[in-house]
Amino acid sequence: MPESSLANREIVLAGGSGGIGAAVAGLLLAEGARLVIGYRANRERAERWAGSATVVPADLASAPDRARLLDAAPALYGLVVLAGDPARIAAPTETEAAMRRSHEVNYLGPILLAREAAERMAAATTPGAIILISTM
Repeated sequence: MPESSLANREIVLAGGSGGIGAAVAGLLLAEGARLVIGYRANRERAERWAGSATVVPADLASAPDRARLLDAAPALYGLVVLAGDPARIAAPTETEAAMRRSHEVNYLGPILLAREAAERMAAATTPGAIILISTM
């Protein structure tokens, strides 16, 4: 088997519990990455990775949660964010709150997490990558 450029590289995958995130988690693990998977709401889906990855509950809108997620990867090489909240509502009175939450989950949290990861990677002189994909 050829040596992978991701072999033994530590990668944080925020939003890796289901959908596209689960597919990306499988691909990263197949490449030999050491994976830290963050999830906000899908604990059962996230726990299926517990045998092959570190699983961390984390709401990207929370500064302590972002720090805990990054702390789980002390040799951080890369960050992939696939977290998202489409702002679905059941009643028109929920529109503003849903839009604010969507902004926090889809934009603010991922951007702040990426900045924090970039600062850590720069301090460690790690030549890695940061990838952000959001759902609206």
